[in-house]
Amino acid sequence: MLHIAGLLQENLRLGEELRSVKKRMDQERQQFHSDIRRLESTTEELQAQLERTVEEHRSVVEDYRQKIDALEKQLKSDKQFIEVLHNSAL
Repeated sequence: MLHIAGLLQENLRLGEELRSVKKRMDQERQQFHSDIRRLESTTEELQAQLERTVEEHRSVVEDYRQKIDALEKQLKSDKQFIEVLHNSAL
């Protein structure tokens, strides 16, 4: 009879431990899901910020390219003007 009582008590203890482990697992699962949602949101925000930054830099680069093109044309024009002045002075 003591053996059966001991087994029943062990069974109750293991059942309680199982419930406790399941409860912790559920809590951890919920926390993991919450962490995943937060990380996904952060990732989306960072992606949007990166895209804005890339677009801003593209715009700046394009502006500089246009300025360089304009300066190159002006330089070419100035060189031609100087050559004309130099040739007419000879």
